[in-house]
Formats: sequence, structure tokens, C-alpha cells
Amino acid sequence: MRVKVCVGARCTMMGASAVLDALEDLQQRYFKDGGLDIVHVNCMNVCKEKGEKYTPVVEIDGEVFTTVKPHEISGVILERAGIQ
Repeated sequence: MRVKVCVGARCTMMGASAVLDALEDLQQRYFKDGGLDIVHVNCMNVCKEKGEKYTPVVEIDGEVFTTVKPHEISGVILERAGIQ
């Protein structure tokens, strides 16, 4: 599963660092042998197109999630991986 996390200025200010921490925790707990590829992306342009209230932004296998909370995106990943 490929997870892109926007680490642009607005997303970082709005919590992208906490999202990355949660994803790295998931990676260590459940995906030790691979299967979760976390990619830092400088900007996904969502805030420019839709507005800053949609940050932070995460993309999972091509599907974009906005206004992401660490526990919510972790739940999505675990569900897609069949873990829970």
C-alpha cells in the first residue's frame, strides 16, 4: 500500500507531522516486512485548489483524503490491509 503524505507548509502546520508519526507507528507494528510505503510529498496542491481547511492531505493508492486525523487514517489503512 502506497501512502503519500503532504508535508507542504500548510499541511505541516495543520498536523501532517502527527499523521506521519501515526503512519510510522503502524509501519513498525503491522508492516515490519513491508507492505506500507510512506512517501513524503512536498505539496499536493489541494489547499490551492480547495482551500486550506482541507489540510492535511493524504493519498492512499491514488485515493485522496483531506482534513486527515492520525487515528482516522490509521483506521483506513488497517481496514484496507485486513487488520482489526
